[in-house]
Amino acid sequence: MKRDSQTQFDDFESAFHYSGIGIGLVAPDGSWLRVNRALTEIVGYTEEELLALDFQTITHADDLEKDLSLVQEVLAGKRRSYRMEKRYWAKDGRLVWILLTVSLVRHPDGTPKYFISQIQDISNEKRSIEALRKNNQELERSNRELGDFARAAGHDLRSPLRGVQMLVDMMVEDYADALPDRCREQLLLVKQRVTRMEALLKSLLQYARVGADVDDIRVVKVRRLLESQIELLGKPDGYRVDVDCPESLEVSVAVTPLAMVVRNLIENCIKHRSESGRMASVRAREQGPFLEVVVSDDGPGIPAELREKVFALFRTLRRRDDLEASGVGLAMVKKAVEVAGGSIEICDGEAGRGVTFRLAWPTTGS
Repeated sequence: MKRDSQTQFDDFESAFHYSGIGIGLVAPDGSWLRVNRALTEIVGYTEEELLALDFQTITHADDLEKDLSLVQEVLAGKRRSYRMEKRYWAKDGRLVWILLTVSLVRHPDGTPKYFISQIQDISNEKRSIEALRKNNQELERSNRELGDFARAAGHDLRSPLRGVQMLVDMMVEDYADALPDRCREQLLLVKQRVTRMEALLKSLLQYARVGADVDDIRVVKVRRLLESQIELLGKPDGYRVDVDCPESLEVSVAVTPLAMVVRNLIENCIKHRSESGRMASVRAREQGPFLEVVVSDDGPGIPAELREKVFALFRTLRRRDDLEASGVGLAMVKKAVEVAGGSIEICDGEAGRGVTFRLAWPTTGS
């Protein structure tokens, strides 16, 4: 059954007044002809107060020129409507960010009748975006400072360490026969500590540089990449690293950081092997927009409560006197993965059952 025009008019009136967004009818000169309740709530004026004003009065001066220019384009028939973000001055002096959508209704003869303006309050979204922008700027600044500090500390400290190393070598060479056994042992201990400190500083410099190669995007054969990283590692006699990856698998990835991550994960398996540990394995498959790489070993494993802690900078599970480890390798892995937009998790980390690192590295879709 066809609805009568009065019912349709009433429905329109209800939709106009009770809409969740602000709606206003605006004359060609900018004066408000009609406004709904949502618009009055956005700007803080009553309906009567708004109808005595024009939109130019409450528009921020920096946004007005663009707004008026778009209005003229609609009036001239160059565009049917326009959409823009702008600011209103609320009655209490607040600046309100809005998303404005404007279209023009014309008389039958084509002359302008009125504009329909739809106004959405986006102040909260703007504040969130601004807060996020400031947080990102602060994070970038902190990362730059950390990188600068690490580089400066690394270069400035390695020089005196080499000096200490030379002095120890000279003392051992010149006075070896005259020194008591205990003194020689202590000098050897000093030499070992200096060597460890230099290795630690070198690792710190590498950590500071993580993220510099994210634009190194290339198409690579994954199996060849994995095998080349294994070849770079010194494996103990009888230890093997198996590779499970299709020969045909090719992906477009940030190659340099991915290679570093794979190499560090395999090296971690070798370095932390148990006395009975004899092998590690690397499996790679393409999973949607990611390259999945799984690195497993038959070593002592990682207890569940320590799985996240092993990714912390300078954190090792064993005393450094028992194992030559800087505690930077897995921290570099974690940082590189996060910079690339991937993820990494530790599975089957129960002590005595080996460990499995599952890496999802984003591909770019060549």
